[in-house]
Amino acid sequence: MTAVRSGISAAVIVLTGGLCTLPALADTTINFHGNLVIPECVVNSNNDITVDFGDVDIQALPVSNTLYELQMFSVPLECPYTQGIPKLAVTAVLATGSQARDGTIKTSKDNEGLVVYLREQDGITPVQLNLTTGTDISGSISGSGTSRTLSLGAGIGQMNGVSKLTAGSFTATASLQVRYE
Repeated sequence: MTAVRSGISAAVIVLTGGLCTLPALADTTINFHGNLVIPECVVNSNNDITVDFGDVDIQALPVSNTLYELQMFSVPLECPYTQGIPKLAVTAVLATGSQARDGTIKTSKDNEGLVVYLREQDGITPVQLNLTTGTDISGSISGSGTSRTLSLGAGIGQMNGVSKLTAGSFTATASLQVRYE
């Protein structure tokens, strides 16, 4: 008799299944999103870098479009991401009549033709300016881990002939960003 009751109970449950209300499963979408980034290196602890050419004799700049008074300088970097190729992006106003690939930065004496040349560690290779993708500077980076050093050179020159230059102070400005890609 117990077996008959069990069979009847099972049949009743199966037959009345449509009559019993079970909680419905909701169609809910879960959206996942994010953004992978490559963080930039912190350049010189976010402090300004000064390259001082000191007093330069105007006559020491005799040949136009030639770098003189090369000053090598090191820039400490803290790079949280160091996979891939280090890229340097330098933003600067170009000297009148120059091209970004020449690494020629406008000075406050641009009307006289005085320029600052920015170079990689070898002192010869120009750092291209105003490239959004940056320039591969693997040969100018040293160090390991997250602490790295960028070595660059800067020099001055004239583009309009030495006779156009006048005595007086000058300035020029550029901004640096470094990141690995």
